[in-house]
Order: sequence, then structure tokens, then C-alpha cells
Amino acid sequence: MKTLYTSYNDDPQSKLLAQVNRELIAIKAERRHWPNGTRRSLNHCLAISHLWTGLCLSQSVLAQQASSTQATPSGAQLQVEDVQVIGSNQVDQNQNVPIPITTISASQIQATHVFNLRQIAAQVPSLQIQGFNPRNATLTIRGLGSNTGIVNSGLEQGVGIYIDGVYYARPAITVFDLWDLSGVEVLRGPQGTAFGKNATAGAINISTELPTFARTMKADFSVGNWGYTQFRGAVSSRIADSDFAFRLAGYVTNRNGNIYNSTHHEYWNDLHSGGVKAQILFEPSEDLRVRVIGDYNAQKEESGFSIIKQALPTTLANGSSVVGYYEKAARFPDYNAVIANPSDRVTPIDSDHTLVMNTGGISVQADAKIFDAHRLTSITAFRWWGWNSSLDGDSLGLPIQTAANLPTFQRQVSQEIRLASPEGGALDGHLDYTLGFFYFWQHNREHQYNAWGQAASTWYLGANAPISALNGLTSLGDISSTTNSYSGFGQATFHILPDFDLTAGLRYNDDVKNGTYNAWQGNNAVPIAQLPAAYQASAASLRNNLAPTTAYSAFAESGNFSGTAKLSYRFNDQLFGYASYAHGFIGPGLNLTPVTGTSGISPVVAPETVDSYEVGVKTDWLDHRLSLNANLFLQLADNYQASTYAYIGSRYVSYIGNVGRIRTRGFEIDSHAQITDDLTATFSATYNDATFLSYPKAQCPFAYSYLSTCDLSGQPLTGVSRFALFLGAEYKHSIGHYADQDIIGYIGGDLTYRSSFFSTLNDDPFGLVPAYSVIGLHAGFRTQDGNYDVAFWVKNLANTTYYAQISVGSSSAVPVATAILGDPRQVGMTISAKF
Repeated sequence: MKTLYTSYNDDPQSKLLAQVNRELIAIKAERRHWPNGTRRSLNHCLAISHLWTGLCLSQSVLAQQASSTQATPSGAQLQVEDVQVIGSNQVDQNQNVPIPITTISASQIQATHVFNLRQIAAQVPSLQIQGFNPRNATLTIRGLGSNTGIVNSGLEQGVGIYIDGVYYARPAITVFDLWDLSGVEVLRGPQGTAFGKNATAGAINISTELPTFARTMKADFSVGNWGYTQFRGAVSSRIADSDFAFRLAGYVTNRNGNIYNSTHHEYWNDLHSGGVKAQILFEPSEDLRVRVIGDYNAQKEESGFSIIKQALPTTLANGSSVVGYYEKAARFPDYNAVIANPSDRVTPIDSDHTLVMNTGGISVQADAKIFDAHRLTSITAFRWWGWNSSLDGDSLGLPIQTAANLPTFQRQVSQEIRLASPEGGALDGHLDYTLGFFYFWQHNREHQYNAWGQAASTWYLGANAPISALNGLTSLGDISSTTNSYSGFGQATFHILPDFDLTAGLRYNDDVKNGTYNAWQGNNAVPIAQLPAAYQASAASLRNNLAPTTAYSAFAESGNFSGTAKLSYRFNDQLFGYASYAHGFIGPGLNLTPVTGTSGISPVVAPETVDSYEVGVKTDWLDHRLSLNANLFLQLADNYQASTYAYIGSRYVSYIGNVGRIRTRGFEIDSHAQITDDLTATFSATYNDATFLSYPKAQCPFAYSYLSTCDLSGQPLTGVSRFALFLGAEYKHSIGHYADQDIIGYIGGDLTYRSSFFSTLNDDPFGLVPAYSVIGLHAGFRTQDGNYDVAFWVKNLANTTYYAQISVGSSSAVPVATAILGDPRQVGMTISAKF
């Protein structure tokens, strides 16, 4: 069985040692039949080999697949590559880890020409990313994580994102380019007893290439339709004649817009981003390694907006009538109210809609061998994220809400310390363990600015309302929240029998949160007393609803235990089985909004807890040419954090609270196949029956908006496709010979499918995203050693019009359904080289 690694050195000696190491790993698979003393001797040999080739990385999850593109020699044994992972902070092969994991190698990412986490998510059926702009991105695994109706800096994410061992608290990282990758892992189910921060849904672990002591360079350049260009490069080398090595990588990505703005007469939805990442590696001996990383990324573009999908009906389910979109639009004789076909990709937005975002940070990871070959890891990191965007608030070509801005500046500090058992384990090889501590501090500072324009009064109050009733109204505010989280964790694997393991883990978190909310009306609007008497009361009421004045502070503290227990058994060389239970939680949240704090509704949201049950198998067939992994899962979430309703004064108001219980259950499949010498295939699928078991006070769908609340118990969970799959394949073959090398031609394709899902929290039928499938193709040629490659690619081959998300308005505001469109067909070429 072939195991894949990244070595610090790329010289012939390192390659030879890597080959020796692969042979040792193959022997390790047979060690369960050997006496304990023999196994210990083997473990010592393995440890030496790992150290020589720089492979014992005590960082967070690492998945490496070889990027070798050599044709398989005639008569050689064909095998599916068993990717090495550290998903549980113990270096092991994927097929021996009792966790459902999807691994994506750097070569897979390059072949499909995806370059950010949103695009990579298409290859992971259980992972779904939604949101109409990066600030509002929500990530779910098996339907759990962060609710698609929640956009609040005071709440935590249920999906942990890690890059090179560092936890990223803001989901906006999903839209930045990921370059110089060595692999991506998606771990499903509650995490936190072996590394990092607690997570109820799972974790995404992204690894980038390490500095090398041998001089290496690589670069690629891409061009495509819609004015697409991308340049990426990386260089690495030893610093003088020292124990230091560096790596410098960067990218610049640009694309013109692909959605036409009929008001501004220009194309929007463009891409303009760039970033740089610098690393220093210090390795004075086999017992100490220090890695320092600094990065900066910036993005500015006219994107993150919705197109109008359809007007909502004017008759509700009880037969009552409401004022509709066309009736309101008719109050403006010069306005073209025609709604374009979504496939035409047109928006009428009239106000500025520009996203400006940047992020950066520095981290230091130190790995040392202490106390009889124990592995000590320390990861210290500081990160920041800035959001300073100008957004239109109504999606129409009228100056109704001309600004819906929330500039945000986030800072975070994290410190993780882990102590892992020596290679080969303790207690005569019967015990492997990890102990750790994690501290996390975060501060969010937001400045609210909402504004209403000349069309607002007519739109809300009627054709005869004075323009000055709402024109110039502004809502200003300062929102601040701080998090301090302390946790200790530990996980141990007991090798009860050579083939039978018991894994147990425990974590304790203490979370302390403070927040303040202060909002007030600006003084740009005409005073109420100067309005006609007939409109003074309605204008005052509407101003107070749109721009309330309130101020309060909030505090939350919570201590919570989480844990896991797993049983695993190696039946034979082809079959590995496991069963597990895990309990996880999302920490308390602060719902810092105008309706909480002073209205009798607490701004504190209690922790959400998840109990997860799994049983699965990992199998290898046909002399390791086919791997097929499958698992069943059942997850129960209590105190689910979502929007609910309460009666305050004379009206119902919406706020984020703990609404009840949800259940997700289903199965997952991951398979890789080496079908012939030249043909490989990958298949992943998820079936997920996700349901609100208890949600008694939900917002009603539009057709039932005459009711105060609706009971959604028994209805499908928001944002979850019942069925999703990814299928990829590639065929390669020698097509010629040049400069003592074969030239390898290749062609491949991939298919992503998601069944329909409700995009709004209240399961509104108008917010149902239809099922869709997207096809990609790639073809090209490369040298046998993989150093030179010319690829041609097509994404969304059929130019399918599909929706990433749909939102549903209200009769009192903007009675339309709006949608985020998926990207249209994109055709391009990439030239890459390694030196």
C-alpha cells in the first residue's frame, strides 16, 4: 500500500529515504501479528525514518497525495493511494482512522481548477457553504454548523476551519484563494478532543506546502473567458548555509463581471483578489522544528448581491390580499418593473455595492521531542479580518434602502499546546495518547450604517406620502463583542488486542463573552413635526422600526464538557470497521440586535449541544486498486440556535434563540478506484434525512404570513440537500517522447449534484432551491516528471443556471424572492511549471 508524504528536502537522498519509509509503512500494516517486542523495534525504525524525511508533523490535519504524473510502468502493481492523515492528531493512514474523512489532494484541486474553499466544497457532498456575501457565509456539515438564517458576530461557528494548524474564526476565508496547497481534509462529526477548538459539525483542515532546503520554484498562469486571469507562484530554498529555509508564495486573481447591471449599464459580480504568504522553517536537529508563517490577502469587487427571481403573490393562503411588488413599483412611473429571466443574469441594483475585505496574520509552530521521545507542539497565532463594504439594501433599481453597511474589524489570538505519546506508544505499545490546552481570544468591532433614500416613503407609505417622511433616515450603531475561551482536552487509544482498539477523549471548555450594543438615528431626516399631520404618526412608527434607538450590554459564561468514545477492529487486510459516539457543543452566543437587551428578550443564546452516533467500514479491494468507505450516522442537536419569535408590546419580533431539537441521519460513501493502468475514478455521496424535531415558534412562510408564528416541527432542516454526490475520473496515456521523457496526455471530467433544499429558515416554498448538477471537463498534456503542464478546462459545461441560495421578502418590505446565482460556463487554459 502506498503512503504519501511531503519531505522538506527534494534531493535524491530525500527521495531514497522516502522510498525506504514507504516500505517500512507497508511492513507496519502487518505488525499486528507480531510479538510486542518486535513491534516496538519496528516502531523505533519507523520513528527514525519519519524524522529523517521530516514527516512527523505535529500540526493539525495534513492530507498529502502525490502529484506524480508518471505513467505506470508495465507490469507494476496498481494500487489506490492511501492518503496519510493527522485528522485525530495521530499520524496514520486514512484507512486506519475511525473517523469519516474526505481527503482532497493538491493534484485533485489542480485538475479541476478550483481555487477557494467554496469551490472545493463541491467535491465534498456533506459540506455545504451558503451566504450572499463573504461576511454572511455559513458552513454546514451534514446540516449542522451555522444556521443559514443567522448572521451575527456574537455567535460561534459549528464547523472549525484550520489552515496550517491555526483556527480561523471568521468564515469569510472561504472566498480567498487557497494556493500552494498540499491537501484538504474534511472531518465529519463533533471534534475537539484531540486538537484545536470545539466543533459540533466537523472540521476543515487545510495544509500548505512547507519550506524546502533544496531550491524549488513553481508557477502557473491561467486565462479564460469573462476576462479571467490568474497568476500564482512559489519559491523555496535554504537560507545561506544554515538550518533555516524559506518559502514565499503569492497569487493575483482577476475576472470581469458576469451579471449585467441594467441601471449602471455595466457588468458586476467580478473578482479581484491577491495575497502573499511567507514562511521560515528552522530545523537545527531531528528533535526540534520551528515554522513561522505570515500572510496577507485582499479583495475588492462588485459582488455578493442577489438577482430578483420572482415577484411574490398578492393573495395569501387564507384568501386575504396584500400589496405586491408590481403594485408598489407602479407608484414610480419611470421605473421599469419587469423582472428578467434569471438565466439572463441581470440585476437592477441602483446603489453602490462594493465588497472590500482583507485579512492577515502570523503564526509560530514549534515541534520538539522531549521526555523520552514525546512530541510537544505549540501553535501561537494572531489574525485579523477587516470588512468595509458598501451594500445596497433592497436589490431593486429604486433608492429605497440605499445602504446596508456593517464595517467590521475582527482580531483573534490563539494558543494551542499538545503533548503526544512517543512513536510506538506507551505501556509497551498498548497506548497512544494526546493531551492539550487551547486558548482563544476574539474581539469584533462593528459600525452599523443603514440609509434610506428618496423612494423609501412612497414604497412603504403609499404614492401620496411625502418624500421627506423617510428620505435621509439613517440608522447608526456601534456593536462590540469579546470572547475568551479556555479548554483542556485529551484523547487516548488503547490497543486492547492487536486488531482491536478503544479510543476515548474528553474536553472541557470555559467560555466567557462580553458585548455591547448601541444604536441611534442620524439627524439627516426631516423632523417629524415638519411632516403633514396625516403622516406624522405612521412616519414616526416606521422610522422607529427601521432605525430603533437602544443601548445595552451583555455577558455570558458557560462551562461545558464534550467527549468521544470509539471502537475499531481490523478484520483483515481489506476490512476495517468502527463504531463511535461523540458529544459536542457550540458555546454560548450574544445576539446583539435592536430587539434584545431592552425588550425583555435576553441577548444571551445558550450553548447548542450535539450527540453523534456513527458506524462505518473502510475497505480495500482488488489488491488495493479499489477503496470503498461507508458509514451510517445519526446526530441529535438540542438547544438549536436559530430565529424564533416573541410577542413584545403590540407586535411579534424575531430574534435568535434556542428553538428546540433537530435530527440528521443518513449514510456517506467515499470511494477511489484505479480501474486500469491509465484510468482513475473518485466517487463520494451523501444521503441526509435532516429534520426539525421541535421548532414550535418559527417565522411563517410568506403564504401564511398573516399568522404570528408557525410550528415547523417535523419539517426538513434548512439548507440541507437530501442527496448529494461528486464523481470524478481521469484517463492518461503516453502520447509522445521529448527530451528523454514521455509526454503524458490526459482527459478528465467531474460531476457535482445536489438535490433540492429549502434555503430560508422557515422552509418557505418560494425559497426552495431546485436540484442541480454541474459538469466540468479538463484535458491537457504534461511531462512525465510533472514539471511542465498545459491544461485546458471547462467549468459548468452545460452553462446550467442554478441557485446557490434564495431569500424571500415580505409584503411590508420588498415582496420578491431574490437569489444568488451560481457561476456560468467558464472556459480557460492553465500553464504550469516547476523548477
